[in-house]
Amino acid sequence: MRRFLPDSLAAWSLVMLIAGLVVTQLSTLVVIAHGRSDVAEVMEFFRLAERVTSVTRAVATTDDPKERQELADALSDATVGVTVDDEMLATDTIADTEELAELEDMLESRLADVGISDVHVERWDQIPAVEPTDAPPATGNPGPLERVLTGIEERFDRNNAYVASIALKDGKWLNFTVLLPPRTTFWSPGMLAVAGLVILVVLAASLVLLRYLTAPYDMLGRAAERIGRDLNAPALGEGGPREIRAAARAFNTMQGRLQKVIADRDQLVGAIAHDLRTPVTRLRLRADFMEDSEQRAHMIEDLDEIAGMTQSILDFSSDNATPEARETLDLVSLLEVLTEDRPGVTLELPPDCPPRLAYSGQPIGLRRCIGNLVENAVKYGGTAAVSLHLRADAAIIRVEDNGPGIPEADMETVFMPFRRLEVSRSRETGGTGLGLTIARTIARAHGGDVHLENRPGGKGLRAEILLPLAAPAARGAA
Repeated sequence: MRRFLPDSLAAWSLVMLIAGLVVTQLSTLVVIAHGRSDVAEVMEFFRLAERVTSVTRAVATTDDPKERQELADALSDATVGVTVDDEMLATDTIADTEELAELEDMLESRLADVGISDVHVERWDQIPAVEPTDAPPATGNPGPLERVLTGIEERFDRNNAYVASIALKDGKWLNFTVLLPPRTTFWSPGMLAVAGLVILVVLAASLVLLRYLTAPYDMLGRAAERIGRDLNAPALGEGGPREIRAAARAFNTMQGRLQKVIADRDQLVGAIAHDLRTPVTRLRLRADFMEDSEQRAHMIEDLDEIAGMTQSILDFSSDNATPEARETLDLVSLLEVLTEDRPGVTLELPPDCPPRLAYSGQPIGLRRCIGNLVENAVKYGGTAAVSLHLRADAAIIRVEDNGPGIPEADMETVFMPFRRLEVSRSRETGGTGLGLTIARTIARAHGGDVHLENRPGGKGLRAEILLPLAAPAARGAA
């Protein structure tokens, strides 16, 4: 069920907006349709009262039966039938509804001056055939107004009408059959099309506004990812709405504080490593005067290891303190330089690899990143097979060896500073435990990463450097 739900703020806002618009439009249409129905019913009562009153006054003032009938026929039309009969059409002596009872009282009050005191009104759902006097057919080509009026006349409900019976003074009954006008439904295709068009216009405008409002959130997400790769990335622009400006300001403050913390740490580590060089040098001089040659050799070996670790720490802190500027380089040439004339190191390029592969990066940093992995492969596996693999969005440099590999539980541990596995990476083989740390730090500074995995069948270790390409065009010549 969750996979069908929106997964972004803009999508949720759009869904809520659509739901609100649909509910609002439907409720508005229902209210308007109900109001129009009430108005239409009142207008039907008005039409009935006015027509019955005027025709009854005209007929009731005529005493000649023949003249009455002729007048009734003359006052009939396509929608109102008027007859003078011996029997009443409205058979109910008691009105069905309060509105009809009130209408009867109103007609009796209006017609009291012509001697009318007995009025009955009822509504029929089925009426007998009525043959009202039709208007003469139109001659020639009817105009637009005439066609509209004719269409309205034809749409009158022939099976639904009000029937009124008026008792005349001589015992005759003046009967009215008033057809109901056509109902104008509010749910017509035209009205629904207008409502749909309004919803689409509002949604389009809302979508543009939502994209504008949610764009800063995407920018914050990309900025967080960029800082995760490069802490010295440019600060965010503090623009947009007040909340976004506050978030960007807090983000920039956080980045500045992190930069200061890292700089202070690197400066402290560098200072300690630098100051260690002096006592190490003094200890080495003193070791040269030791009489026990075996102890002297062991002490000099330990001092050399301390000196190597100190130099590695200085290099590491120096790289972090002053990041190298980026420039366009050729990955293919860099791999060829790092692998040529080195025993046990081979290079394999893909068949579709261009002669030159332009890449924007740090030349010295990338050389150190790839070189550390190659040196580790040669040192602990005897050989290093380097290969380049190209994707649409990234270049992958793979370094494989034939060594014993690394336990799966220690795949991430070896990337921690000064962490070495005693089984296959002992101190006797050299190393300070910073090679993989430096390699991953440089790769992540380029927006990529370094991954380790054991080769199938226990044939050694595979290290992959992923370097994102700015665009497919980056495969062009350098």
